[in-house]
Amino acid sequence: MKWSGRTVPYDLLGGGTIKKSIKYKIVILISLLIMVFVFIFINSFTGNPVSAFIVSGKIKDYAEANYNDMDLELSEVKYNFKNSAYGCHVQSRKSEDTNFYIGYSHGRVSDDYEYEVANHFTTYRRLSKDFNDMVTHIIEKEYPYETTLIIGDLLGDTQQLTPDAPLNLKDMPLQLSLNVSVLSDNQSDEHLAVLLLELHQLLLSNDITIDEYTIRLEEPMPEEKKPGSGYNIYLVDFPAKYITEDKEVLTAAINKHKLEANKNEKY
Repeated sequence: MKWSGRTVPYDLLGGGTIKKSIKYKIVILISLLIMVFVFIFINSFTGNPVSAFIVSGKIKDYAEANYNDMDLELSEVKYNFKNSAYGCHVQSRKSEDTNFYIGYSHGRVSDDYEYEVANHFTTYRRLSKDFNDMVTHIIEKEYPYETTLIIGDLLGDTQQLTPDAPLNLKDMPLQLSLNVSVLSDNQSDEHLAVLLLELHQLLLSNDITIDEYTIRLEEPMPEEKKPGSGYNIYLVDFPAKYITEDKEVLTAAINKHKLEANKNEKY
């Protein structure tokens, strides 16, 4: 039999089908690689649900073994991408100030109970917030000058605080500190003395005895300029025991305090 010399089309030999099959497999492979990449990327921020479930059991066992008498309530275990660790917050049902964090990293469970609770830092944080809310409300409502910053804080050894005790300024073992910024066109120590005295008297009338003041007179700026770009004067950590109704004496005490503060900064 003679060969006719005709060429059989490639598609009739199944070549087209094979080519389509290869393309299909490549598309599937690329899709799978993309899915894996997305999964890894998401896990790097949210963690692995399976790992979170396993860690949840380990943290629960740890809490029962170490703090069984505190009647702790555990929050949902979450992944912290910043330190590549899992953890949750725990809160005692019997103690408002007994709340801390239990974490799991590199096969080890640990917590910050000693720093947060045993050190009475949770108590300090709660009382400091209550104090700040109290003075902020009074100043915003009764102080006749516009303020841009109000921070009430407690200074001293947090170990002196009693856990779960309510805020009682008449029996407060720590010092009361107040930081206030006031908008004022008058940038003089004499005017600073007037504002400080009025602020001190206002708080005394509300049965609040501040131990230390930080006051800033902030020059109001036009809208087209950035806040804080004006001329400001400061009085930092001024002891309230030097406050007197004699404005000249108070101004002199302010000047002396600022000079001493400048000397200490140089050394």
